[in-house]
Amino acid sequence: MAYQIDDITAVQTPDPLPENAVSQPGYFTDGDPSDKGLGATFVPAWWLNMVQGELVAICQKANIQPDKTNNTQVVTAILTLIQQQGSNLLSSLETALNSEIQRAQNAETGLSNAKVNRSGDTMSGDLTIDGSLHLNGSLNATGAASFQGSVLSQGTFQQGDLALTQPIGATLEGSQFYVQLVNDAKEGTTYGRLVLRDGGGNYYVGLQIDNHGNVTDGQGRSFLSKPEAQAAYLPLSGGNLTGALYSANIFQQGDLALTQPIGATLEGSQFYVQLVNDAKEGTTYGRLVLRDGGGNFHIPIQVDTHDNTTLSGTLNATGAASFQSSVLSQGTFQQGDLQMTFPIGAGFWNMQFFLQLANNAKTGTTTGRLVLKDNGGNYFVALQIDNHGHVTDAQGRDFLTKPEAQAAYLPLSGGNLTGGITMTEANNWGFGRGGGLSSLAMGDGPERFYQQVYRPKGGLTQGVLGVADETGDRQWKLQANGAIVTPSGNTLPEVRGVPGRVVTQYFRITNLANVNYIPFPVAFAASDPVNEIFITYGYGYNSNGGSTEQSVMYIYKQKTTNNGFWIDRSESGFQDAAFDVAVTGPMGASS
Repeated sequence: MAYQIDDITAVQTPDPLPENAVSQPGYFTDGDPSDKGLGATFVPAWWLNMVQGELVAICQKANIQPDKTNNTQVVTAILTLIQQQGSNLLSSLETALNSEIQRAQNAETGLSNAKVNRSGDTMSGDLTIDGSLHLNGSLNATGAASFQGSVLSQGTFQQGDLALTQPIGATLEGSQFYVQLVNDAKEGTTYGRLVLRDGGGNYYVGLQIDNHGNVTDGQGRSFLSKPEAQAAYLPLSGGNLTGALYSANIFQQGDLALTQPIGATLEGSQFYVQLVNDAKEGTTYGRLVLRDGGGNFHIPIQVDTHDNTTLSGTLNATGAASFQSSVLSQGTFQQGDLQMTFPIGAGFWNMQFFLQLANNAKTGTTTGRLVLKDNGGNYFVALQIDNHGHVTDAQGRDFLTKPEAQAAYLPLSGGNLTGGITMTEANNWGFGRGGGLSSLAMGDGPERFYQQVYRPKGGLTQGVLGVADETGDRQWKLQANGAIVTPSGNTLPEVRGVPGRVVTQYFRITNLANVNYIPFPVAFAASDPVNEIFITYGYGYNSNGGSTEQSVMYIYKQKTTNNGFWIDRSESGFQDAAFDVAVTGPMGASS
């Protein structure tokens, strides 16, 4: 219903709108009787006229006459207006589409005898273009194509900061070879490039010419003309060097400053001369070096600034110097009980690697040994062979062959252990003894799982299972009597035929009469039956003999409730006794 009010109190002219708002826009309220300052919202005539006018205007727009008896007029009017607008839009689109179709048909009729189809057509006669031909796609010409003007690719596309023209070139079996103009907006540079794109979509830039005249390859390396190269470089094969050739660049190795080598290389090996300065010794010397393919250095000749020539390594003489017998070191020196020959081996940078024969007068043993002496004067004996055929290291530990090691030891990574493993490590801390510790740990944090056997002083033997991380160390103890103690100090009971976790109460009862009612310290929930009542131990005088025998008391289970139970000790033989009790209930019981 969108009908203007026609009550006898209605007027023909609406009340004027208020000139100034007296408050912020908000919501109606019924007021609050307990708050004398907050009354109900006053609804003025101008606001009701506004709502009435909006509703009537919707119906008038849809040409619907107001009707007091129809409460759906506003909804009907809105739906009518929506349908009218949709019909008008479809009509306008249909008119515009028909106009475009007619224009296209007229154009096709006018060009039917003069056009060349874009896809599949034949043109008779020559095609002459007096001007520029701009192609945004590929031009495939199977006949003679002549151009009196420029043929340029002006279509472009974007790749990141680069604006690139469409390629002009050749294609064969999926590969492309073309020229292309590129503008780098970030660098402010324009360059032309020659590109090969293979069948896998990989790009190889043969050369680039920028707008400064620089000619480079795809990695930015400059090209040289032959005259430029001949004037600046010595050919690798042949050529004449008119001046001196020196190596002036140096590099550092510890206390040594060395020039870059000058010499020859073949299949990974190098043979060169080099100048060396030893800052520690204050000595400069030149040396002839052979560096083999494995990176090992051999220095046959070294000449220092005092004209001292040192011959190191193996001496191979093809001239006047020759050896008709063995070359042996027979000079000896004494170190404590050891008589040793002078070394035969290699040395550089104050380091030595040599073999040596040693006789121990104290033990009556002769050994041959392989020794490394570093530039600090420290000796490292790699291996020793004694006159009984034993091969050991400097500490007398035997070397093993690989089959011997595989037969006797388990690899640190992987491998199968076919027998048992026992760890016999032991510790005594005064308050207890422990041993056999083994653990699993994460290499990048404090997380650890471990196990150990432990026996507290005067207590039971127990196996300890522990879990540790940054929050602490928690242990479960499996005791020799079968009990399991949790990290919180509680003992897990054995429950037969009861699923789920149980709640257990422990307490002691004393001064029993023959028949007693024993209340639980905390009542179990009414919906949870009591599963088991264990009388675990008795203390006191026992007329049957002994002071600490297992109880044989009778429990009236038919009278057991969630609050307590009845017990009869008259047949137990106990007098003035105390008993430990364990009571279990299912998960959900209060404790």
